[in-house]
Amino acid sequence: MTVMSALREEAKQQFRALAINLWLQTKHWPAFRVLPRARLLYATWLSVVSQHSATPGGPAGPTALTLRRISIHSAINDRWIYRTPLSVVGVGLSISLLLAIPVFSASFVDAQLPAGGVVAVGFGAIMSWMLLTLIFGALARIPPLSFAPLLVRLAEIGASALFAWWIIRGNGNALLESFMNRDSVAQSDRVLTLAIVHTFAIATALYVVGAFVVDFMFYIAGSRSPVEVLSRRINGYPPPLHIAVETYLCLITYIDRSRSCMHKRAVKKAIVSIIRFHRSEMILDIDRCVRSFGGSLEDKALYRNRTEAVACRLRDHERKLLDSSTPREVDSVLQEMTSEVESLCVNGWQEASAQVKRDLRVHLAGFVRRVVPAIGLAALGFFYPQLPTVDPAGSGTGAVQATIIAAAIALLFASDLPLDGGVANFLGRRGRGRSERD
Repeated sequence: MTVMSALREEAKQQFRALAINLWLQTKHWPAFRVLPRARLLYATWLSVVSQHSATPGGPAGPTALTLRRISIHSAINDRWIYRTPLSVVGVGLSISLLLAIPVFSASFVDAQLPAGGVVAVGFGAIMSWMLLTLIFGALARIPPLSFAPLLVRLAEIGASALFAWWIIRGNGNALLESFMNRDSVAQSDRVLTLAIVHTFAIATALYVVGAFVVDFMFYIAGSRSPVEVLSRRINGYPPPLHIAVETYLCLITYIDRSRSCMHKRAVKKAIVSIIRFHRSEMILDIDRCVRSFGGSLEDKALYRNRTEAVACRLRDHERKLLDSSTPREVDSVLQEMTSEVESLCVNGWQEASAQVKRDLRVHLAGFVRRVVPAIGLAALGFFYPQLPTVDPAGSGTGAVQATIIAAAIALLFASDLPLDGGVANFLGRRGRGRSERD
């Protein structure tokens, strides 16, 4: 073989290696793209676990391997390439719907409003909706209404709907016309005033109903955005054990960053809210994960019991954090949580599968939240025709009564709807922010 032939063969081999390398990088481009994020998550979690671990020399090999796998999967979901475009589209659609409600309300009452009037009505309706949300949100914190947040939300919808009906078809319309007759308002101004008031009432009711629908969508999605749910559906769920461990890691990291401020009541309330958010998110994720893997009914029941055991332990840590007053007590809770992380990574679900007795207070609160509001709403529907100012022979009385009773039945199946997250806490959202994991 001549020298030229050897050089050509070497160049051919180098070109082939370069092509293979380029093909591999293209094929595994998402993994290469998320590696910096995965390394950052892994380093953060490993540092926190090593700091609070009772094992000399840091966590064992299986724990470190599990942390590495979880960090890669979490980074893939966080850095999904279509997340930003879909989020922009979703925000654009939300803004369009927000601006379209006053226009739709004006067309619903067949009102010819100028553009400035539509903008003014929309702004006033948004302010009215926020005021209603603040008022009923304050009522939802007062026992026994605090045990039935969904009932308070239904009362908010009912109040806005009754206000719209009273303004358009009830005594409100006659009262408004009497005021205009007394002030000798011109006919053209009278028509415009009635159109603005009617549009304002309908737009307020639509904003309240839309907020409830969006809250319910967030509840179904586990207080996540639809883009995040879609990302997990496309990229796949991690194993149920990894979901539980990731929940622990996020909470340990956040508590460790806030341990020096745990003597402040506001910080404690924020951490407790975050724990509850992650706990409910973990329960939904594990249930969806088992369904996505094609689990049978026995598998679903098994993992629900395991998830409930982990959730009960998180409730215990939540109570301990509420009772803590010094950084040493917070460190004790962090050590217990880190020990449970290592146990899950090394022993799997073995210890977490043990039967955990739920607190009687939790049972009682769940029963009250599910049954009592439904009974109260059903009683309201039953006695609705006997209420003052209600005409028993009216054409709409039977429809209203049937709607209230149907809402009471639906309340039995959806009485765990939380107020945290979604649009209900637009002025003060609780739960997990993306920055907590950065």
